[in-house]
Amino acid sequence: MNNNKLVLIDALVGLILLPVSVGVRQLKKRMFKRRAEKAAGILVIKFLGAGNYLAIKNAMQEDDFDIVTVRGNLAALRKFEIGRDILVLEDKGIVSLGISALQTLWKLHGRTYKQVINLEAESKFAKFLTAAVNAETVSGLSNANKSYIDYFLYDRYLVNPTFTHKGDVIRLLRRFEPQSNPVVVTSIDILRDAFVRNISMQGIRSVVLSPTCSSTDNLRRISAAHWRHIAKTLADRGTKRLLAVFPDSADIQYEEFVRLASEVGLLEVKTTNYDEFVASINQADLVVTVDSQALHIAQLSATRAIAVYGPTSPFGVNFEETTYPVTMSLACSPCTHKYLQLPCGGAAPCTDIPLESFAILSKVNDAECM
Repeated sequence: MNNNKLVLIDALVGLILLPVSVGVRQLKKRMFKRRAEKAAGILVIKFLGAGNYLAIKNAMQEDDFDIVTVRGNLAALRKFEIGRDILVLEDKGIVSLGISALQTLWKLHGRTYKQVINLEAESKFAKFLTAAVNAETVSGLSNANKSYIDYFLYDRYLVNPTFTHKGDVIRLLRRFEPQSNPVVVTSIDILRDAFVRNISMQGIRSVVLSPTCSSTDNLRRISAAHWRHIAKTLADRGTKRLLAVFPDSADIQYEEFVRLASEVGLLEVKTTNYDEFVASINQADLVVTVDSQALHIAQLSATRAIAVYGPTSPFGVNFEETTYPVTMSLACSPCTHKYLQLPCGGAAPCTDIPLESFAILSKVNDAECM
């Protein structure tokens, strides 16, 4: 909502409606099983901005969509034949708005939808409307990180999706399936090409592997299979020292690396204090890590780094040309620290990275790349 009058009204009524919305939604979750067989169609809630509907027209042709919007959008929706049934809110006056809101609630009371999608991330009334409708699934946009309101209200939601056009937002909210973001893919390709052109992979004798990350976000980690591929490839590329560093032996991947060291004779697994940790990064010719403090230390010292960005973004904190990014470039990323309930349900497709994505390792000490 970008109409000042509506924003003010929404903020005032939201003081009451927001907690009610959560209670209503939790109650309907328990009652819905009795109505599931009647569920049909999808309801989209988007009040202002007819252009938003033009942007999602193609995505809305994939099912039967009803719409809740304001009268100002009605001409565009009819002209371009968007939506099956359009429920109109009168936004020219407070009284007409209130009456039309009650009429809309009454019309929706007798309907049961497969899904409700709320595209009004900041509107308290839209969230109340979302909760009030009988629906098998409730999805929506959020503009607040780790919002308990959104966690309890929605079955699936997206927090401030970056560089994702509205059509893909609708598709992700309807049914989550991992999909790449073409804008991010293009940007990452540019960064990788610049690394290959400008950063030599010769003279790499000492390599540090740093698999750890913030204890609040273990989703950033990559699997033992990834690290096995990385370690074996580097051991075959003429490196003289391969060191995996951990803060302590209680780390959840420490034992994996101990076992890996028995397969890769060159690999040494070591616990370090902080000074030793920093020194190991600064003295390395190459660091392979996830998005973590090890990466940022390497960037400060201009140490070459190969960094895996799973649920994070290469553009989120800092980026240097000495860093080669490995990422799936998914439309749902970055998600770290944004959700109480991840869109993927914790499946983390962003860390399901093909081993071919580490092809840059083949250039380490490659005579043809000199």
